[in-house]
Amino acid sequence: MRRFIVPLTLVLTLGLPAVAPAALRIKPGRLSVKKIGTFKPQRNASLDAATRAFGKPSAVRDDDDNVCNVRWKDIGLKIVFVNLGGGSACGEGSAQTFRAEGERFATSQGLRVRGSARAVLNAHPNAERHRSSFWLKTAVSPFGDGDTEYPVLRAEFGAGRVTAFNGFIGAAGE
Repeated sequence: MRRFIVPLTLVLTLGLPAVAPAALRIKPGRLSVKKIGTFKPQRNASLDAATRAFGKPSAVRDDDDNVCNVRWKDIGLKIVFVNLGGGSACGEGSAQTFRAEGERFATSQGLRVRGSARAVLNAHPNAERHRSSFWLKTAVSPFGDGDTEYPVLRAEFGAGRVTAFNGFIGAAGE
């Protein structure tokens, strides 16, 4: 089998499609999201672990003693880190929630940001429509009366397309 090496200048000149970057897969667990790309918050939910997975953040904002908002603008990701035990949430906090808007993000079933309503239901046949979102994976809260359902992973929807994924990590506690 012969291999042909095509110089990048030739690819650009001919207008051949560039290779898309690999998808950053989001995998929900029973009560929370287990994995976002190579970030595994059930193993290590720190800002350092997220930085190893996604690179240096473009913005880190310590809103108060308990909350730290971190953004990776180049990939379209925001993670909220929380520290309920005192100390800096940016230094000692754990991932609590995330919002993924970048087109590289996809669920473990293959639904991507910018997917259609049909794509949502094809990839997640049990998804439930809730106003402007689809709840892709739900769980029942172990707190309170034990019958409150919440979305572990949901797809925001607008103009006929998935605009973002929002997920619950919950590493900082309830």
